[in-house]
Amino acid sequence: MSQDEIVKMARQAGLVRTGDKWVEPARWGVTELVHFAALVRADEREACAKVCESLAGQQWVTREAALECSDAIRARGNT
Repeated sequence: MSQDEIVKMARQAGLVRTGDKWVEPARWGVTELVHFAALVRADEREACAKVCESLAGQQWVTREAALECSDAIRARGNT
């Protein structure tokens, strides 16, 4: 995950004010932190799922197994 992606997620979670001015960490609320953590987890799940999909058709991984793996990783976001 790049720094730009992290800053984008921080903005979405309300941890960054207009422009690039960060909200003082002492003022971060639980709601914003939980939202930021959820965004990071979702991004990481998607990255992992794409790795599984990229393995589809490899000599040692069937397409079905790769897609089951990616589906299982994405489903973790629905619990």
